[in-house]
Amino acid sequence: MPATAIETQISLDREIAQLEQILASLKRRRNALSPVSQLPPEILARIFFLTLPLPGPELAERILRPEDEPRLAQTKGWLCSVSSHWRETAFAAPELWENIHIRDCTKGQYIDFVLGMIGDEQVIYVDAYGIYRNGSTLRRILETGNTRVLKRVSLSAEEWTMHGILREVKARSEGTEELELISSRDHGRLPNLPIVATVFPQLRKLCLVRWRIPSDLHQLSTVTHFALKGLAGTTAGDLRKLLAFFKTAGHIASLELQFQKTAAVFPENILGSAEAVELHHLKRLKVHADNTLILLALLKAIRLPSELEVVDILTIDNSNELSHQLTSALSLTCSDILAPERLVVLEAAPEGAERPLSEYVAFQGWRNGNSVPLLQAIMAVPKDNSNPPNPNGQTCQLYSLPFTNAANPWLLSRLQELTIRFHASLAFWKLIADIPTLHRLQLDVCHLDDCFFRILRGDEDTGSPSIPRIPFPALQSLEIAIATPDHLDIDYARALGHALKRRADGVGEGKLASIREIGFRLCTSQIDKETDDLLSSVALDITWVVKE
Repeated sequence: MPATAIETQISLDREIAQLEQILASLKRRRNALSPVSQLPPEILARIFFLTLPLPGPELAERILRPEDEPRLAQTKGWLCSVSSHWRETAFAAPELWENIHIRDCTKGQYIDFVLGMIGDEQVIYVDAYGIYRNGSTLRRILETGNTRVLKRVSLSAEEWTMHGILREVKARSEGTEELELISSRDHGRLPNLPIVATVFPQLRKLCLVRWRIPSDLHQLSTVTHFALKGLAGTTAGDLRKLLAFFKTAGHIASLELQFQKTAAVFPENILGSAEAVELHHLKRLKVHADNTLILLALLKAIRLPSELEVVDILTIDNSNELSHQLTSALSLTCSDILAPERLVVLEAAPEGAERPLSEYVAFQGWRNGNSVPLLQAIMAVPKDNSNPPNPNGQTCQLYSLPFTNAANPWLLSRLQELTIRFHASLAFWKLIADIPTLHRLQLDVCHLDDCFFRILRGDEDTGSPSIPRIPFPALQSLEIAIATPDHLDIDYARALGHALKRRADGVGEGKLASIREIGFRLCTSQIDKETDDLLSSVALDITWVVKE
């Protein structure tokens, strides 16, 4: 080939390269004019972070689901390949890399790359799941806690792998405040807690999943938030071990216990003649149990402080008698706590259920001004077949709610507002009707002769004919939701108006607080003038909402 031809080809290649550089520069200038390119780098990085399929903020939500792992890597790859500007922004945003997910196949090169993306002062969250053979990589990241801030660590491994990892770590993870240790099988033996305390000396939150109850829980001197989940095969001895820990656990502010089914028998008084254990600084208690007997034994053995902020109780036993015992034990345990002013009763779905189940009920109680409920209790309730047949032919299954014992009045002692999304029995409504502080009531209705109506009309014998019984003496606001059937609304509204007039006439004018408002929801008919006039004669304000 002639020299001139070679020189021409070289010169053309050079010219092409120059044009490509010009074209790339023009594209960058064009892209810089797009709205997304005008965003500050910190805003763009935050958008990147929000696109990642990461777990939730709580310790219990830290594990990345297997189906999300490829999507996480793919999303980061896409973000870094759109443009050089996006790639530079992603590499300069440590929050995109602060969640380190370690699996048995994770290589050291990945750890080096991620740590290189994170500044020395950046907070790191570690999720190590299903570790069997890759203990060395996990130890390596844990040892960086000596110089880095591994704020939250979640480890899931075989028992022997967990022992080896914690025993062989050569540096302390000083910045770790939250730790979750998950056994790959039920009833695993946890490594000695002194080792855990040595590796993580600043630990504040500890969650142990599927382990046996350790005998050295007293070593957790720095832990303020403690959780034991997936406790299988718990015995009376295990529960006594736990109660012994509570006696020395004055520093615990949050306690969560999750018991699975067990065939063990628990005595009624598990502490014998010893006094109940007082948890002086506890702010939050959550106990979920498949076995109500465990829950009963625990609640009877502890006393909750007056400053407690949240009580969350769940049992999926279908023993009705145990539910009544449980409510008595809960009332006694909470006797020093200021009772809620607002209560909601509704059908509940225990964990694992796909929808609300009519045989379970949830009690949710709030103090005025608080957005978080003081009490949430879910338990089984029995059907009530003692009610006479409804003459209108409209049937609705009734349930005997367990909080109906006047000897345990804690839950109802300060009640001002009550919402009933459950068809309660006559015994429940009798108790509710006598609450002297109740001024607002919301309920669902399904037929004209429901238990609420029978109490309101005074149909039930009070047992003392010489002393007239005034149902709902402080009632000022009433909201009715028409559940079924169609066209019940007008008939029910008229019957309600007559019942309220009868109630007022029974005590004399001016002796009973006026009804300020009556509201009807989910109506199928428009209110007529006769019904409106009747309701207006017993209440100052009437609201009537027809469902769409």
